[in-house]
Amino acid sequence: MDQGKSSNAILYFITLAVMILVPFSLDQFFGFHYEPEPLNQEFLKYHSPEETNTKHSGDLKQDDPEDIAHQAKVENKDTLEAEPEVVIEQPEIKAEESSDSFFTNLLTNYKSEIIADLPENKSRTDIVIRYYRHPPDGNSPYALEELGYYIHERPISEGLENYQSNAIFYGDSVRLEDIQIVAYTLLKEGLPIKVIRPSKFSNSWKSKSIEIGTDTTLFELPTLTEDEIKKLSF
Repeated sequence: MDQGKSSNAILYFITLAVMILVPFSLDQFFGFHYEPEPLNQEFLKYHSPEETNTKHSGDLKQDDPEDIAHQAKVENKDTLEAEPEVVIEQPEIKAEESSDSFFTNLLTNYKSEIIADLPENKSRTDIVIRYYRHPPDGNSPYALEELGYYIHERPISEGLENYQSNAIFYGDSVRLEDIQIVAYTLLKEGLPIKVIRPSKFSNSWKSKSIEIGTDTTLFELPTLTEDEIKKLSF
């Protein structure tokens, strides 16, 4: 009975020894092993904590919200500083020329271009001033002679002797500048010019004339201003 138990114990130890020695023998003779493989070098390159810390040394952490916000501000600032400043030029607004300056320049140009070419003590022959003489006018219209205009006096209608001249009529061939100079001069001389209109025969025998007379239907109208004469056009 004891001999049988001893045989079983010996057999158990032999079996256990075989189970231990067989894997060891296989590993030694055939190189089999059951350790996990080393991590791939490419994997280590990008996922090793040591490598990662080295690669991002000095950089902002990708998962830090405060750093992300700060980086966005820095990049935005750099972008704004890099962009050239856009300057929108406003069109220059010139101040409107005053009436005084306008007529000063008009008379200066007129004297240099027209009067300077006239023979001494001679009047212009390309235009005539037809003046219906009214005693209340005094000598006001004759200031035009100093500007080279020839004045042709005409008789007035009966019953108009006591009225000042208040209207100017012009022909088709008269320059705008001449009309403005005549009207401005008469206004400065104190005549209440109410209207400036084309003559009745402006396209025929009165085409080169400027008429100065009285229209009794105009008494209630306001006198023209220098600014209105300046803006005159046709």
